Amino acid sequence: MTAFSASPRLGLSSGLLILVLSSAALAQPVELRRPTPELVAETPDDGAPPPEQNEPDPDTPLRAQQPLVRDGIVIDMLESFNPDGFGPLDERQGGLPTDLWRNVGWNVIRSLLPRVPGHTKSRAMRALASRLLKSRAILPADKPKDESYLGLRADRLLAMADVAGALSLMQAVPEQDRDEAFSMTEIEALFFDNRNGEACARAAALDGRYRGTYWKQLEAFCLALGGNHVRAGLISDLLREREQQIELAFFAAIDVLAGRGSSEVDTVGAPSGLVLAMMRAASIGLPPAIAETDSPIVLRWIARSPNADLDTRLAAAEKALALGAMTSEEMVGIYGSLPFLDQELKTPVAHAQANWGPRGRALLVSAAIAQETPAATAETLRQGWDIAREKGGYDELSRASAAVVETIEATPELIWFARNAGRVLLAAGRVDAAMAWYSTAVGARGDSEEAEAVAADLWPLATLVRAADGEAPEPDRLDSWSEDIRRADGEEALAKTATLLALLGALGNELPPEAWQALLTGPLVDSAPALNAVWHNRLAAAAAEKQVGETALLITAAATAAGGSAYESSANTAAAVAALHRAGLRDDAMRLALEGAMTAGL
Repeated sequence: MTAFSASPRLGLSSGLLILVLSSAALAQPVELRRPTPELVAETPDDGAPPPEQNEPDPDTPLRAQQPLVRDGIVIDMLESFNPDGFGPLDERQGGLPTDLWRNVGWNVIRSLLPRVPGHTKSRAMRALASRLLKSRAILPADKPKDESYLGLRADRLLAMADVAGALSLMQAVPEQDRDEAFSMTEIEALFFDNRNGEACARAAALDGRYRGTYWKQLEAFCLALGGNHVRAGLISDLLREREQQIELAFFAAIDVLAGRGSSEVDTVGAPSGLVLAMMRAASIGLPPAIAETDSPIVLRWIARSPNADLDTRLAAAEKALALGAMTSEEMVGIYGSLPFLDQELKTPVAHAQANWGPRGRALLVSAAIAQETPAATAETLRQGWDIAREKGGYDELSRASAAVVETIEATPELIWFARNAGRVLLAAGRVDAAMAWYSTAVGARGDSEEAEAVAADLWPLATLVRAADGEAPEPDRLDSWSEDIRRADGEEALAKTATLLALLGALGNELPPEAWQALLTGPLVDSAPALNAVWHNRLAAAAAEKQVGETALLITAAATAAGGSAYESSANTAAAVAALHRAGLRDDAMRLALEGAMTAGL
């Protein structure tokens, strides 16, 4: 993705304000009047004239000024609307508080925001990053006017394959305040959203302002779409001199759109939205190797592209799902688009086992949906998960099937399905649906040994969910679980117990000292990589000061540090969970704690 450097000072688009105020009203700060008789300024007894009114200082931020008093009325000055801090989410819609950058300097934001990963398999981190990037915010006073906070956020959202989120931000910026990097990213987002006409209209509005190679390719494509193949061909011929800098698919697409040339391309390097849109418009098949990319936005595009074969689309879709660039519902739709023979749907497990891979997983999910009863759907999924554990691809199948599992009602009759269902749903972040299976198992313990076993298996995960709301585990229950896991897991028991205790503590539960003392016989050094002292120190301070924005930024920016997941270390996970909980982000803390617990084998 294009990294935003500096862009001109962001102004105000009147179109954004029609929902709340007329554009004319925004020329001055908005005044809210309320009667406050106790604050009436009285004339001094000595007959001296009344003191001057405390008119606002134009050089002082509105939030730092005292209320204005006129004629016995207190006038509160609202913050001027700044589209650079615009976001589609406020607190009522699930966003972070608008003062999320309270006491945070611009240098911290500018340094860490570009590190928010587009590529992460952590659903908890992706959800937190998305809220951070989309939330409305009052910006730090030291932010230079020629640097774009909105642009940095749009770039990260596009890297995460959240095209709609990126466009919702960029549409808030007036034309005169868009620089080249901003314009290119907006056009790329439109191409990735398959909105070629709008992308070309935006390019035309720039009126040749930019002259680089990208812009010449864009001009040629838009000319070709409009039927002006002669001019498009001339530009293509001129660009041949820079052929090594340009994807060969560009030249092939221009030729095909003009009615000449081959519609085959063997390789595509790091394709832009422009090149992918050109290949789709020219019906040029995407080479299978293109699905080897790790770019969420490109993977999502391939998965939905009619000019990719089904195997390529499936491979890309499963990778996109793992990175959060697709939902389980979307994956089910792609699986369901595959043609299957009646015989395959009648005996899906046997056929999937004989031909295991993306098509086999697609067959199992499609067959599960086609079953006539919830029990038959559940059994098909259970057998599929068993095959996946044996042959590989369990993560892919569980992620894809989460949407199907959520449609099955948790009942005592399906208690044999509860353990798998609960874990699949928790891993997918569908906590309420998962807890319904746990509650069903708990309620059926007196009638079924299997229900007792399921409740015991899900207990540590359910305990973390409840701990986020301040509900501490019963000491006796914690002790009995520790004993059970020692008998079952042997050498791994100490590490699992320590992980659970650390996460419970991070979620605000005060555990008895004896719970920890029993673990001193185990190793005292965590072998997984740890984040450095700078991160731990600043994270603890930000959380203690309830600096929500910096806490979320530090945690998401570190999620892919050191060449992999920063949370391979249980100490790192516990620190991040504790910081989120202390900063008031309890749901995010709980979701990250669940991920850490399941990664540790709980």
